[in-house]
Amino acid sequence: MIAALATAARQYACDVPLYCLMPDPLHLVLRGTTSNADTWKAMTAFKQRSGRWLARNLPGTRWQKDFYDQILRDESEMLAAIAYLAANPFRAGLVHDPTDDPLTGSIGCDADDAA
Repeated sequence: MIAALATAARQYACDVPLYCLMPDPLHLVLRGTTSNADTWKAMTAFKQRSGRWLARNLPGTRWQKDFYDQILRDESEMLAAIAYLAANPFRAGLVHDPTDDPLTGSIGCDADDAA
C-alpha cells in the first residue's frame, strides 16, 4: 500500500505529509509540490494500483467507490489535520504510543516539517 501511494504521489508531483493505515480506513494528507501537480489523479492512481494488489492478495476486499476529500487552506489547518490523523491509531487503541505506529508515516517529506 505504501509503495503504491509513493509511486502515485511521485507520478503526479505530490508528497504525503502524513498517511495513516488502519484496519478499516486510510487517512492521508496529500499535497501538490508543483504548479502542475494533480492530487485527484494521484489519489485515483493509488486506488487503482492498490486495488489490483487487494484483488490478488485479499479477494473480496476493495476500496469504497469514492473518497472523502477536504481542502486544507493554510499551514495551521494542515498542521491540525496531521496532528489529528497521526493520533488516530492511539485513540483507536491500536498502539500505546502515537509515535510508535509502523503504519503511520510520510512520503516525500518529513512529517514534522510538512508545513
